Amino acid sequence: MPKYHQMLSRLLDSLKERDGEERLEEIKRTFKGEAREALNRELILQIVSKERWWNRVKFLTLYPELIVPYLVRIKTCH
Repeated sequence: MPKYHQMLSRLLDSLKERDGEERLEEIKRTFKGEAREALNRELILQIVSKERWWNRVKFLTLYPELIVPYLVRIKTCH
């Protein structure tokens, strides 16, 4: 099982214990799309951060809205 699945499982168990099953389901419904989008962006940024510098420049040119998360990712990866 990937590490983030283990972390998510522990987080969900903790929320369920603290707030109950009904509240956990409400949170899942409310944030499902946003969480998926955040994970997708993070995955893209991790992949791009490992590319050669000119591929990173092309990426930032095509997707300027991701420049801040990209810079944070580069800083923490290296």
